[in-house]
Parts: sequence; structure tokens; C-alpha cells
Amino acid sequence: MKSLLHVVLIGLLGLVACTVRPEGQLVRYQGDAQGTTYQITTVVSDPETSFESEIDSIFKAVDQSMNPWYGASLISRLNEGDTAVRVDELFIEVFEASKAIHKATDGRFDITVGALVNAYGFGPKGPSRLDSAQVDSMMNYVGLDKVRIQNGKVITDPVGIVFDFNAIAQGYTVDLLAEFLESKGIGDYLVEVGGELRAKGVNLEGRVWRIGIDKPVKERGEDPFQAIVALQGKSLATSGNYRKFRADETTGQKYVHTIDPTTGYTVQQNLLSATVVADEAMAADGFATAFMVLGLKKSIELVETRTDLEAMFVYSNEKGKWEVYQSPGFENLIR
Repeated sequence: MKSLLHVVLIGLLGLVACTVRPEGQLVRYQGDAQGTTYQITTVVSDPETSFESEIDSIFKAVDQSMNPWYGASLISRLNEGDTAVRVDELFIEVFEASKAIHKATDGRFDITVGALVNAYGFGPKGPSRLDSAQVDSMMNYVGLDKVRIQNGKVITDPVGIVFDFNAIAQGYTVDLLAEFLESKGIGDYLVEVGGELRAKGVNLEGRVWRIGIDKPVKERGEDPFQAIVALQGKSLATSGNYRKFRADETTGQKYVHTIDPTTGYTVQQNLLSATVVADEAMAADGFATAFMVLGLKKSIELVETRTDLEAMFVYSNEKGKWEVYQSPGFENLIR
């Protein structure tokens, strides 16, 4: 889902790689976490100071709070019906951000879809066969209006709601890592976790960080990128995958399938990819996911009413050809 982004950087090698330049030194951390990979690139004056252990601690803290694949996490315990769980500040922060995105998108972003995610085969419990009666039954357990947090305890009505933070947790992790770097006085960095990014300052050459977004189809000899975006003090996330779609046998128009939390069913959209730029990676991540449910028309309408979001949408027209929408602010970021 998040494989459409490439950082346009050259010569960055090794787990912690340092390159000496007069204006600073490059230190890069990379590895595996949260079922994906991460890459943290910084420009610092003192490369001898390592933050590997602190970075690992941040990933572990997020996993212990909201990773459904980790059986001892708070979210796993909640989903198993443990009523003694008291959630931490990380959980609460993501919960509150999710409520805001849920409201802004008329419920198309919802962290209570865990039962549906599992039933459709995307969660830790694997797929199951679904009929309309089963979907309708599960919808009784979907909806953020059925949840509140009081004194650290998650209260649901009815009991049995299953949470899934996967559509926002990686973006939140990016924000935590970026805020940690800033707390250490690092003002030039690019943080990427599973394709979600946040950048500040400039790279070693004194240029704004640039992010390449893949073209849907790459022709030999062509530039491989749909766009190269300059990211400065902003975050970027992409949802969707133009390489996994269904094509109409008659018209050739291409569609992807996404679960709509307001109905419980998958929706067929010609919107194949949503790239969002926002101040925080958590917001970019959540809105990119919601746009894949909203579809092209409603997503454009929403983006054009907000000053805190910019977006690029790749979609298939009625003839099955790729087309691109870019908000005016997004166009200004292209280099």
C-alpha cells in the first residue's frame, strides 16, 4: 500500500552511514520495524553521538501501545476483551487525532473497523467468508461514536469493538521520531517509516529534501517519477497502489477495493492513489487512507476546503487511462 514513494538521495549506504562535508556530516539510521522498513537521515555537526537506542525505544513504545500483531500490546489486550487495560498517552493521542479525521471525512476514517479488517483478511486473524448478514452484524461494533476514554480506560458500547490503528500508527511513529530529533537540536532531517515521511531543514548539499512519487506505468527511458516533491517542514503519505487493481473487461477502467467503515462493504473506486501533504505525518497518513474511501470527487472537494492539506490523486478515467489531479498548493511543491 505504501510502496509508491522514493527518497531522491544519492550515496547513502550502511546502517549508520557518515559522510564528511564542510557544512556538516550525514548520519543515517535504517532498519526493520512495524512490519516494514525505516530510514532516518540527519545532518549533524557531531556524528559520534548515536541515537540508535532511543530510536529503537520509540518503535517499541508504539508497538507496545497499538500494534495488533503484538499479542501483549494494549490494543491487542483491548481487542481480546481485557477490561482492566489502561491506555497510555500514545494511544490517547492517536485516538483523538483519529476522531478529528473521522469527523472531517464523514466517518470514512475509523479505527473501530478491526472486526471488518480481520474478516476481509487484512488483520492478524486471517480471512473469513462474509455474507450480508455477517457484515450487518459486525457494523454494530463499528463507529467512533460508540467509544470514549475515561480516566485511561477505553469504554465501548457495545462491548466487543475491535480497534485497528494501522492506517495511522506509522504516520504517528514518524512524528514521534521527528519530535525526538528536534528535542536533540537536530534541525535537518528526513524521517521515513513504511513510506510515510516528515522532513525539516535541508540535506547535506543545502537543498530541500526531495521525494519521488512513482509513475503508474514506467516506460523504458522515461523519468520513473510521477512527481518530485520538495518537502520542507511538512509530512507526506501515500495510500493506494496502482499495481493492484481490477480492470473492467468492457471499458478497461481500473478500480481498487477499499473497506468503507460507514457500510462495512468494500467500495469500488477509480481513485488509485492518494498522496497527502500535511504538517504532521499522522494527519497525512489518516487522510490519505480516508480519501481512498471517499473517492475522487469528494476528496477533491474536501482538499479544496482545507488550508492544512495538499494532495495529488492518481485515477483512471472512463477509458482506462491514467490521469492526475494536483491541488494548487501541491503543484507549488513540485521540483
